[in-house]
Amino acid sequence: MAALDATLANYLLTRDSAEKERLDGQHIYLKKFAYDDRLVYDRNVELKAGSSVLDSGTGTVAWLLDLAKEVPEDVELIGVDVSPNNFPDAANAPKNIHLSLASATNLPKEWSNKFDLVNQRFMLSALLAAEWPQAVSEIFRVLKPGGRIQLCELDPRYPLEKPPALERHSEILLQGANKRGLLRYCAKELPGMLRNAGFVDVVDDAKPCPVGKALGEWGVRGATGGPAGAWWNMKDALVEQGTIGSAKEYEDLLEELVKEWDEKGIYLVTRMICATKPLES
Repeated sequence: MAALDATLANYLLTRDSAEKERLDGQHIYLKKFAYDDRLVYDRNVELKAGSSVLDSGTGTVAWLLDLAKEVPEDVELIGVDVSPNNFPDAANAPKNIHLSLASATNLPKEWSNKFDLVNQRFMLSALLAAEWPQAVSEIFRVLKPGGRIQLCELDPRYPLEKPPALERHSEILLQGANKRGLLRYCAKELPGMLRNAGFVDVVDDAKPCPVGKALGEWGVRGATGGPAGAWWNMKDALVEQGTIGSAKEYEDLLEELVKEWDEKGIYLVTRMICATKPLES
């Protein structure tokens, strides 16, 4: 499968073995701190024989591979991404997992009213600001009436009082996102977007995620495989677009970040945003 190259131009992260390893580690970390040690955040969702699940922007397929261990074998599990680079070998995947190339903004037409649950997470470095409403609308279209959406996104507004290196880094990422047309504060906007698309019963939960050696083993994981770990793999994109002067300048800033985290630790905030497609829409 060839990547949907046109949709990759604004992506801030790499698609190499280092990023694949980080994404797999991030899945474990987010499952614990964002999803409350489960894969389906809404406890009222029941996946049974005949149910269908979509993972939009599936990446390494880690969430679906984990979910396949918990649901009946005849639950259909579908993952889509704009690139197959991080897909596992199909021969090693469960038979009920099906992977294909598709953009979150343009899902297959035949999927209307198909899915019981759609999962999507950490697309703030992938979707343009103008694309977010379309992505939400597409998820609404492909959900069955009564189906649920769960979105997991970093909320860069937190911590409210940022130490110096984190403050500077946050400004750099905001500038980088703006240059690409990304919506850095998508977590803030998503509840309203969901309501505008027709969703009801919107839930927006803030989930603190530890980062830094001072906060123990999971803090260390948060600095490497969690939300903050992605920042290392944004270096090339930020230098290429001129948001920061050189790779050395960015690496020095990251070293300052690590010092801050190791001395006191911080809590980044992800948001779990869930909603329902009404039975009559």
